[in-house]
Amino acid sequence: MKDLGEIPPEAPMGGMPKPVLLMSAGSLCDARYKWFQALGRYLDAPVWVLELPHLGVKEGLMEGAYDQAIRFMVEELREFVGFLEKLLGKKMDWDKLEDISNDIIDMNRIWYETNELRKARPCPMHSRDFWTCMTGCLYPAGDLKALKKMYQDLYDEVKYRVENKIAACPNEKYRLVFAELPPWHSLKFFDRLAERGWSFVVESWAYHPPKPIDLSQVKDPLERIAKFTYQWFAGYFEESEKQGEQMGYFGYPYLEYARDWQCDGALLHPLLSCRTATNHLMYVQDRLIQKSNVPSLVASGDIVDLTLFDPEDTLRRAEAFEETMDHYKEVRKKEGLGW
Repeated sequence: MKDLGEIPPEAPMGGMPKPVLLMSAGSLCDARYKWFQALGRYLDAPVWVLELPHLGVKEGLMEGAYDQAIRFMVEELREFVGFLEKLLGKKMDWDKLEDISNDIIDMNRIWYETNELRKARPCPMHSRDFWTCMTGCLYPAGDLKALKKMYQDLYDEVKYRVENKIAACPNEKYRLVFAELPPWHSLKFFDRLAERGWSFVVESWAYHPPKPIDLSQVKDPLERIAKFTYQWFAGYFEESEKQGEQMGYFGYPYLEYARDWQCDGALLHPLLSCRTATNHLMYVQDRLIQKSNVPSLVASGDIVDLTLFDPEDTLRRAEAFEETMDHYKEVRKKEGLGW
C-alpha cells in the first residue's frame, strides 16, 4: 500500500482495508496491547485497550472488592461506547447489544454444559474436538442464533454419546488434562496418543467458558457483560480460598479438573512465545502431584514455531510416563481417592 498508494490488486480476497479501530485488552498478556500499539502505528489507526482488574484470591474476596471491580469494568465499557459513538458518528443500539450479550452468555452456558458431560466414562469428546469447537464461543461473528444452535447440536450429540457409552478415544486407558495452548500445527499428535489409550478429557482453563451465574436480574447490558467476563476470571476464587490455594486462575482450576474429570495425568505444554501460558505450569505440576497424586508430563513446544515441538520424542517419553500414571493410580486407590 505504501509503495502503490492503494491495496495491491493481487492481494487475497481484495486485501485488508485500513481498520477504523484496533481494540485490544489488558487482560493476562502484554502482547494483547503491545502488539496492537505497534499495529496502530503501522496502520495509522486508533487503539483502544479494554482493561480487566487482576485481583488476587484474598484481595478479590475482600468486602467490596467485587463491586468495585464491576464498577470499574462498567465505567470502562461506558467510556468505550462514548468513544465509539464519537468515532463512528452513530449511537449505540442498546436493544441490539442486549440481545447479542444474552446470546453469547447463553451460548457459553451450553458450551459449559457440554464440557461437563465429558466427565463421563468413557469420555464422549476428546480435546482435539474441543480445540476445533471453542473458537465460535470466544470469537462470535455473523449469525449468533445459528452459532448458538450449532452449540446446542453439539451438546445433543455429546449427550447422546454419553447415554450410549460411545467413547471419543477407543480403549480409553488413561484420562488426562492438557495445559495450556496446544501445538496447533501438530494436532494429529493427539490422535497418535489416542491410539495408546490416552483420552484428553479436559484442557486449558483460559479457553473454557465461565461457571454459569444468574444474570437475569441485571438490567444494564454493560453490567451484565462485566459480571459475565469477571466470572470467567474469578469464578474459582471462593473454592480456591477454601482449599488454601492462592492462584485462583491458571493454577487452582486444574485441581478441580483432575478431581472432577478423574484424570490420571497431565500434559503440560510450555511455549517459547507465550509467557502467560507458561509461567504457572511448574506450579500446576507441583500442586497436582502434592494435592491429588496426579503426575505430569512436560512437553515443550510452541504454538507458532513447529521446529520447537518434537512429537516423536514426546511419544517416546509418553510410553515411559504410562508407568508413572499406573503407579499413581495405585497410590490414589490406597489413599481412598475417588479414582
